[in-house]
Amino acid sequence: MPAKQIERTWLITGTSSGLGRSLAEEALRRGARVAATSRRPQQLEDLEAHNPGRLLALAVDLTSPAEVATAVNEVIRQFGRLDAVVCNAGYGLIGAVEELTESDWRAQFDVNFFGVVRIVRSVAPHMRQAGGDIFIVSSSGLYTEVPLAAAYLASKHALVGLTDALRAELDPFGVRVRLVIPGPLRTAFSGASLKFTSSAVDSYATATRQLREAMATMDGTQEGDPLRCAATLCAAVNDPPEERDDIVLGSHALSQGLSRVERDALVLQRARARAEACDFRRDQS
Repeated sequence: MPAKQIERTWLITGTSSGLGRSLAEEALRRGARVAATSRRPQQLEDLEAHNPGRLLALAVDLTSPAEVATAVNEVIRQFGRLDAVVCNAGYGLIGAVEELTESDWRAQFDVNFFGVVRIVRSVAPHMRQAGGDIFIVSSSGLYTEVPLAAAYLASKHALVGLTDALRAELDPFGVRVRLVIPGPLRTAFSGASLKFTSSAVDSYATATRQLREAMATMDGTQEGDPLRCAATLCAAVNDPPEERDDIVLGSHALSQGLSRVERDALVLQRARARAEACDFRRDQS
């Protein structure tokens, strides 16, 4: 008799709605076992009811190292393994740089950046033993200049450096680390996952009002389909082992990325003479 195929086990953060919820649904549909973290795990009760024994809903505060470590240990205890981890949880903080308080900045990074660090530090010892995939979700905002979004974009840019280093560190152990770059998805992000700073500077009132108005009508009109994005991520675990490229989700993100690459290439070409003039020369006295 052929050996029984082992079900994959996924750990996905931020599953109460949006991409995280769609990804949990898709992984379950494909027969996987899913550990789903959320601030509101009661929103996953329907998935638990329809997938007995295959969905583990966990209430986890990603700003708490102890809660993260406990949750990962519970996943291992119940499912015995971890094959794919998706660091998806996060929120957007809106405010001009001079409006945002230091506590605003720290809160943004505590979830969007350090939340990912805590997950990775907890799962790495387990995954180094058997390999697997870690997906770190950033944003197509990496490619653009967006006023009033400095804290959010800075936290998402920080994930690029984190992913690059992790890729080099964990690749020798068969753990593939990839950055995920979604464009605007047709979710309720602007309602459920967006916060505005309470500290206001009059000079930015018009820009803030315009952004609020735009966000109020955005949900339901975004180009990206979270269900198709979830299917793409689920399929990515079957990519050839040597595949390490970032995963861009949606034509909007692709277009923004290509435009940024073209702009950056021009900037570097213009920088050539000044950059090379800084090199040490043997003939200089």
